[in-house]
Amino acid sequence: IEERNTLEARVNGRTHEVERRATQVEIAISIAREVLQETDLEKLLNYSVELIRDRFALYYAAIFLADDKNEYAVLKSGTGEAGREMLERSHKLKIGQVGMVGFVVSNNEFRLAQDVKSDPSHYENPYLPATQSELALPLTLEGKAIGAIDVQSTQKDYFSPDDIKALQLTADQIAIAIQRARLVAQLEQSVSTMEKGLRQFTQ
Repeated sequence: IEERNTLEARVNGRTHEVERRATQVEIAISIAREVLQETDLEKLLNYSVELIRDRFALYYAAIFLADDKNEYAVLKSGTGEAGREMLERSHKLKIGQVGMVGFVVSNNEFRLAQDVKSDPSHYENPYLPATQSELALPLTLEGKAIGAIDVQSTQKDYFSPDDIKALQLTADQIAIAIQRARLVAQLEQSVSTMEKGLRQFTQ
């Protein structure tokens, strides 16, 4: 009887693990489908962080993009009041030097702190005092990190390996959506310039 109970517990645990993994992948796919429909960059970023925070039940989610000189990771969208205040203050982190985001953009690999107090790379943000665990993932295009997604939880040891995989899949799709939004903006600018030139020529 004891062996049977042990076996049943293992089966139930394995079933729960598989179901959780499938759910995380479904969440990542659903987010990807929704964000890929948006071509306005600002709306895309705002929409993405809200979806990520809600679907993964997070304390905070943000997207940083590298500036033109690849010197700073600049906050472009963040959830909640903390995100709004940091955006107003033009929050940015030195790439390769400050915070997990700075590390991720510099090294093009994710960084995980299951207990932020024990990770020296964690940036102690006064706007996010309840953070206990943090995960930063690169937004990668053509082998280079163009920015990062930063997610935080009020619980220690919050992020499982499956969470990391699902969130990285989400980050990869958001990077593609960012590239497409930028191309659309460039195309619209080119068309506007040509139309202006045509009007001047006609006159």
